[in-house]
Amino acid sequence: MAASHNGGVNTSDAILHSSTDEDLLCIPGICLGFRPTESCVVLGISENHVEFCVRADLDWLDDGGAALINQVDAAAQAVGTSSFVILGYTANPDENSERLIRLALEIRGRVTDVLMATSDRYWVVTPMGLVPPEGCAWDPTATTLSAEAVYLGIAVALNRSEVIAEVRPSVEPVEAEFLTDSALEYIAGLGRGQRRELMEKLLDGGEPMLPIEGAQLAVLVGDPELAGEVVARLDRESAARLRPRIAYARRMCSDAQVSEVLALLSLICWYDNQGAQQAECLEQLEELVPRHRLLPLLRGLRALAIKPPIPFPPDSFPAD
Repeated sequence: MAASHNGGVNTSDAILHSSTDEDLLCIPGICLGFRPTESCVVLGISENHVEFCVRADLDWLDDGGAALINQVDAAAQAVGTSSFVILGYTANPDENSERLIRLALEIRGRVTDVLMATSDRYWVVTPMGLVPPEGCAWDPTATTLSAEAVYLGIAVALNRSEVIAEVRPSVEPVEAEFLTDSALEYIAGLGRGQRRELMEKLLDGGEPMLPIEGAQLAVLVGDPELAGEVVARLDRESAARLRPRIAYARRMCSDAQVSEVLALLSLICWYDNQGAQQAECLEQLEELVPRHRLLPLLRGLRALAIKPPIPFPPDSFPAD
């Protein structure tokens, strides 16, 4: 079975091959960019390839898992998939096996495998219980698939918190307010052309930004016109390049000015296939500005499992 990675190395650049249950259990970490814990993951399989990977907290399944099932349905329709693998990751396999069985019965399609794993053992989940009762030993760092990922330079974080830290505040609120106020005062004295020039410098610079520069970039992309210019040039390549810089701007920005940065960052994370960061940006935006004008669009991209557009190569169209 071939698995594609959704961050760092592009999906079209890295194809990894799995052949065992242990390899199968490693696929979500590679697709998500982190090892899931207390999670349920659904893989969509088409012609022995992993087409998509959808994750939810295990306790979300207590309400029937409607949101997860809807997202799986949308992703499956988009790629024509009708076969699925369900994987659970938990410290309490006996308590969670029934959740996976219920999900397997409710998913519309053919479920080929249901596995449950702790950090060092895994089981096949059946209506009669976990098989074998004692489980099978496994090490997520010692499988063929994980070795291939290391060889290709694909990083897998230990947990989701490590991944989303990049798009969460990293300075004290008082410091963020000081930086943002200073940035607002400085940028207020610039003309439109100067603001655009500064934004381009901060976005395209190769050097790490200073905290005040991060705050300045946050204020600049908070301008809908300048943010629109960033969006207009987005593709998968530019998103991978811009995401760390916009994420840094978010970390240096006060809550009072961060909503437009979060909206732009959520879109960039979508282009860059950073699902955990995209979801985290959405959650922050929903909490800060529940009626933000872009929330319906950003929610739809995620809920409907819409994939970023793939640019045509330069020679796709005949010359005049």
